[in-house]
Amino acid sequence: MAFSACKQNKTQDSSLVFVTIEPLKYFANEIGGDKFKVETMVPKGGNPETYEPTAKQMMRLSQCPIFIKVGNIGFERTWNERLHQSAPNTMFIDSSEGISPIESSEHVDDPHTWMSCNNAIVIARHICNAFKQQKPADSTYFNQNLNRFIAKVNLTDQAIRGMLYKSNTKAFLIYHPTLTYFAHLTVFENDFLGIIGPNGGGKTTLLRTILGLLKPYKGTISFFDNGVPCDNIAIGYLPQYSKIDKEFPISMYEVVLSGLSKNKPLFRSYTKEQHEQVKQTLEEMQLMPFAQRPIEALSGGQLQRVLLARAIVSRPKLLVLDEPNTYIDRRFQDQMYEMLNNINKHCAIVMTNHDIGTILQNVKNIACMNKHLHYHSNTEVPEEWIEEHFGCPIEMVAHGDIPHRVLKNHK
Repeated sequence: MAFSACKQNKTQDSSLVFVTIEPLKYFANEIGGDKFKVETMVPKGGNPETYEPTAKQMMRLSQCPIFIKVGNIGFERTWNERLHQSAPNTMFIDSSEGISPIESSEHVDDPHTWMSCNNAIVIARHICNAFKQQKPADSTYFNQNLNRFIAKVNLTDQAIRGMLYKSNTKAFLIYHPTLTYFAHLTVFENDFLGIIGPNGGGKTTLLRTILGLLKPYKGTISFFDNGVPCDNIAIGYLPQYSKIDKEFPISMYEVVLSGLSKNKPLFRSYTKEQHEQVKQTLEEMQLMPFAQRPIEALSGGQLQRVLLARAIVSRPKLLVLDEPNTYIDRRFQDQMYEMLNNINKHCAIVMTNHDIGTILQNVKNIACMNKHLHYHSNTEVPEEWIEEHFGCPIEMVAHGDIPHRVLKNHK
């Protein structure tokens, strides 16, 4: 098809928005409300890989200030240059920008990015920003619609996770790859995720992959800051106690201060503000009276508290803990979880732990890791799963402030 004979219409309709396919129309309507008229390029029933637009659509596009693309479907790849030529004054928005693509079974990037709840929020933010750029006076209106949409997506995500958890099956079969982006593990803002599983099951490997110390063999690790994709986020890390050299000549204060080393230029001294940040963290962790004590003089519980202070001194978005209660007594373990609950008010936490009874009482969600990962959107982990994957029956009995828990069946 050729459109060179069509006369360019230079008059734009400021309220007209074009999207590639129907799912994007839903997003645009949710954010734009009554401020925009949304038209779809590929109609219902049309093939988004091979569709050819009509002359009327190309004319309408030349009048349109915004065109919202999926980012990677056949129609967009084939017609990209001609669409830009036909509408030189139109703002083209890649709604999937910043989303890590998933490779399909045909070894091409799967375009169904909107099927993930996290991705849906990213797409909505891109659309909201475009609408605010086009109509700045209505920015508050678009932001309110965006917030309502995000709340709706989060409720949907919780409902789906709940239904999958109650299902008697461990797998599901789909006839179309649209759900590829749906199957993933997500750590939300202010989440407290506990990872349990037997030795050698992959818990530490998962943590090291999140930290960027290992590259994933398959799949991707994606980070989001306020719903916006980013290359990385600030992560605090508390390694296993057994990997710390207590004989190294360094004070408690210097250990915590070293947690800010990435925040200062090489060969520069720490700033006054950074020293104040360390002092504030030591006060929060009730360690200030022992600030100059060498680490070789610390008990196991004191050292873990110092290393926890080092992990949070930079005010990270995510705190990663690898077996934090190793080699510490029950008294300090209770104190540690109190501290973690306070820290969780400001950042998300991911933690591995062998003490199943304790971790179930303190975290919000659980991931069971034994070569494969089972995610539970609460702490009701099936007793059968624990017995199967830990290799022996486990009965959890606790006294005092930690009650026992009756676990549901994992069918």
